[in-house]
Amino acid sequence: MTLLSASKIYFVRNPGKLLGLCFWALAASLPAAPTALAQAQAAVTTQTNGDTEPPADTNPHQSAMDKTVPEVQQAWLNAAGKPSLAFYLAESSGKAHGGVILIPGLNQHPATQGLINTLRHTLSQNHWHTLALNMTDLDAAQSQAVITAGVAFLNQQGVNNIAILGEGAGADMAINYAATVSKSNNHQLRAVVLINASNELQGDKSQPTELLATLKIPVFDTFLSGDNLQQQRANQRRRAVPTGNKQYQQARLPQVNNYSVLEENHVTKRLRGWLDNNAANL
Repeated sequence: MTLLSASKIYFVRNPGKLLGLCFWALAASLPAAPTALAQAQAAVTTQTNGDTEPPADTNPHQSAMDKTVPEVQQAWLNAAGKPSLAFYLAESSGKAHGGVILIPGLNQHPATQGLINTLRHTLSQNHWHTLALNMTDLDAAQSQAVITAGVAFLNQQGVNNIAILGEGAGADMAINYAATVSKSNNHQLRAVVLINASNELQGDKSQPTELLATLKIPVFDTFLSGDNLQQQRANQRRRAVPTGNKQYQQARLPQVNNYSVLEENHVTKRLRGWLDNNAANL
């Protein structure tokens, strides 16, 4: 207490020293300001960490091939409560004819080099919105759900004039879906394009050739030349369609060895020409 009293007397008699001690105590209680060097080092460390540490994979449903497609083209569909990744390109010509849902063959990714990937680019450059579906490891029932979700997605983009184009097993899925919706008088589906259909549905007893005969919309049934098996399958489909059905057309297309997303070839031009004449909303 004596010391405390002495302190009081000392500070009263020395106000200048009191003020100085207050400032000293306040400065001592604050953290030291970083030097310019420390600030520069922190900035370098932050930038290095940002470049070397990849972002966490927030979507386990994406494959390595999925991630090669620009994110702006990726569209997640709600297929009966399950997420399904598709790839969307809006038409860029300035005048839309409608939308085309593209279905690749069995275990074929829609972004791999080939006909489906070329079509998703070249059709979008020539009046058609495109939505390429990924049907890897899906049975008939699951593929129906994904196609239905694809139609709903295009509707959300304001596209209600829709054609479906399938290759290989994807062509059989297209037939199956078209036969199902035709029973409900779904007028959104205007046409179906088939390329090398395999005439069988994985995990389903339905026969695509029998379903094909029931379709009441334009169908362009194509197969690539030089393949005896595809020729035999094409003959089966043609025999299944009732004679005199003017909505059905079959054609042999030339083989193409090089598919480019930058330009059309004989096959893509033929397919687009048919779509323009039979499914466009003009």
